[in-house]
Amino acid sequence: MKDGLAKSGNVIAREVAGENLLIPVCGKLADLQRIFALNPVAKFVWDHLDGRRGPEALAAAVAEEFDVAPDAALTDVRELLGAMLKEGLISKAAGDD
Repeated sequence: MKDGLAKSGNVIAREVAGENLLIPVCGKLADLQRIFALNPVAKFVWDHLDGRRGPEALAAAVAEEFDVAPDAALTDVRELLGAMLKEGLISKAAGDD
């Protein structure tokens, strides 16, 4: 799929004290200076990143799950994915050009 996005293999997700966190790792060490806390929508998107779904499919799932307008969901999901790409938390799925 052209727009598929996948989780980076250099990030671990953990729930700590009720907070959903993404922690980048370098080698065997966690980068504790760059921990990312996820709100419920960001956690939902993270959980649905499978390498096949792009922004539109993820936004449609968000709109349905959280009962928000599809246009608003798409705008928010694109912004979130852009930030995740910039931080190296996700990448384009293998085979995407």
